[in-house]
Amino acid sequence: MSFANLEKAFLASKVLSQKNFSKISGKSFDHEMNDLMTNHEWPTPKLENWKYTNITKLAQVEFLFAQRPIPKILPEFWQNYLDAKDFDSAFVFFNGEYCALLSRISKNDQFRFEQMPSFMLGPSSAIEKMNQLLIKDVLRLEIKRNVQIEKPIAVLFLSDPDVSQNQIHASRLQVILENLSQAEIFEIHASLSGADLEMTGSQQTHQVTNHMCEFSLGDSARLQHNFLNMTSKMSTNFFNKKFELARSSFLRSLHIDLGGALSRVETYVRLNEPGAEAYVNGLYLNNERQHTDHQGVIQHLAPETMSHQLFKGILADQSRAVFNARIRIEQTAPKSSAEQLNKNLLLSERVEIDSLPRLEIFNDDVKASHGATSGRIDPDQVFYLLSRAISHERAMRLLVEGYALEMLSDTTSTMASKIQYFISQKLREFKNVFALEKEVRT
Repeated sequence: MSFANLEKAFLASKVLSQKNFSKISGKSFDHEMNDLMTNHEWPTPKLENWKYTNITKLAQVEFLFAQRPIPKILPEFWQNYLDAKDFDSAFVFFNGEYCALLSRISKNDQFRFEQMPSFMLGPSSAIEKMNQLLIKDVLRLEIKRNVQIEKPIAVLFLSDPDVSQNQIHASRLQVILENLSQAEIFEIHASLSGADLEMTGSQQTHQVTNHMCEFSLGDSARLQHNFLNMTSKMSTNFFNKKFELARSSFLRSLHIDLGGALSRVETYVRLNEPGAEAYVNGLYLNNERQHTDHQGVIQHLAPETMSHQLFKGILADQSRAVFNARIRIEQTAPKSSAEQLNKNLLLSERVEIDSLPRLEIFNDDVKASHGATSGRIDPDQVFYLLSRAISHERAMRLLVEGYALEMLSDTTSTMASKIQYFISQKLREFKNVFALEKEVRT
């Protein structure tokens, strides 16, 4: 299998980005596309890290490059959601294209942004190279040395799928925190409309998003990174996140996965210098036939580095989730510590979870632990709430929502409430699951 059926989309992308491509890549578009076509194969379950996620059918689809016209105004909901009292600035993308007219940029000079910088990191996989070839715009934010941005910076990636066509688009975000700086970035991926129709007549359409974000933290820099996926149920998403941490820097990253038919998330964290610390957490809520796949590596390269990883999942109906992540402590990283845990709440007999947390340790002077748990709601907890005159459905909802919202305990209060809204909305789709659970137990 190859990328041949994507050639039309690549060529359409070339027309839009050719004048900037050599600047951001260092090589010509034709050279990079030829390299992808001849030297890379489409991922299949024969590859170990794609074992549980099969996207081979996409290799047979002829995609068009998403080129819908940019809306003149932002929908009222998003205008209110990105209110200036909560966010320092708000950058808006539409189908991968940066929208200056829809964005709101603060007038202070505490940070700067560019629209077409050079790539920070070269592609290390076929999916990343595909991103490089498809992007229209790259947004680069730079937080200056010793600057603390008081309010979060929002980056909204809106898509508007055309249900009559197979479409693909890509986007890319780069964030640089210089030494002693501090910021909070809130990435949001959503559909402009509620177009969740998967069929047009008898023909199924495919909508693919390929997104990559890169973060570089300088000495003693601090970053809170929130990532929210609530794309249409007809979409397939490839998300790739890379973090580079310098001396005594601190990262707290939270990934909330609510949308998409299939979402593949790859997270790579490199603790490059002593004292670097990273909290990399996530929550996925799957129902119907949703499929999420979380992959990645946290790599300890220097002494006295620390990492903490907690991913929690809630699965209902016939959904599936994959957690296949590694923490790797190199020989050059003595006195480091690492914790890794994956917990899953199963609300149906038909769900599937493939949990593979792993440690790779090449130094004896470290502390490390990892584990995984999967199970159903404790009936004693349900009975306790029933004894307090709470209905069974309400009891189930309270327990599940409490399990999910625990992940927001370390997020700033303003952002926690904004994320909680969408989690609660998602759990409303579980209503029939809670009622079914009652029937099963009775």
